[in-house]
Amino acid sequence: MALVGRRAAPLEEVASKITEIGGRALVVSGDVSDPASAKNIVDQTISHFGSLNYAVNNAGVSGENQKLADIPVDTWHNVMNINLNSVFYCMKK
Repeated sequence: MALVGRRAAPLEEVASKITEIGGRALVVSGDVSDPASAKNIVDQTISHFGSLNYAVNNAGVSGENQKLADIPVDTWHNVMNINLNSVFYCMKK
């Protein structure tokens, strides 16, 4: 299982538990909202495991809790980039 996040440290504990019960785990630090980083994440996963058979794209943010008309454009773009574009970037390969 490839565990991906912006910070590797929180994922290391999960990876350790996976390997303790006989599983295989890879921790990859990266930003799925960045196309080059997403490609690197997928490349590292395939290099480590030999293939990518399943993907759970669960990165997401909620943005600010306010009326649609009051949401700044930059916030909107950030939410869409993480919640929508990141799935495309990771599955594109």
